[in-house]
Amino acid sequence: MQIATDVDSRFIVGIDVVNSGSDMGQAMPMLDDVERRTGALPREYLVDGGFADLKSIDAVDGRGVTIYAPTMKPSKPRTAGSRPRHKDTPAQAAWRTRMERDEAKRIYRDRVATAETVNADLRCWRGLDRIRVRGQSKVRTVATWAAVTYNMLRWVAVERAAA
Repeated sequence: MQIATDVDSRFIVGIDVVNSGSDMGQAMPMLDDVERRTGALPREYLVDGGFADLKSIDAVDGRGVTIYAPTMKPSKPRTAGSRPRHKDTPAQAAWRTRMERDEAKRIYRDRVATAETVNADLRCWRGLDRIRVRGQSKVRTVATWAAVTYNMLRWVAVERAAA
């Protein structure tokens, strides 16, 4: 299950279910879903470590969105003096440089206080710790209803706080 949240409001702005054992490569499909649901692309896209591969880094950058994702550690570290296996594209080089900065590390660290609280709420209070249906479309329906419920309760809480 993939969930996208607005960092400031913590509303769920994208949700999808995939039949894959990994989140790798799911950055673009979720970005497309967010754009479809909200009518706009975010200026910044903060994604989980397993979400973005190098191809996604290029694709997100090509849409004019700044991506924040931890850099991947190579499975086989290079030995001193060896050449890189591939040359980074300009988008990949900019992403690596950005993620080395303290500000980007702080932004990524703050993700825990925003996006992960939504995930925890859905698991603890909305029943998404165990899905009791089978099939991708049924699971997507359950996830969507959980997201709608979460957003409605979040909206009520925000309105009460503003009153």
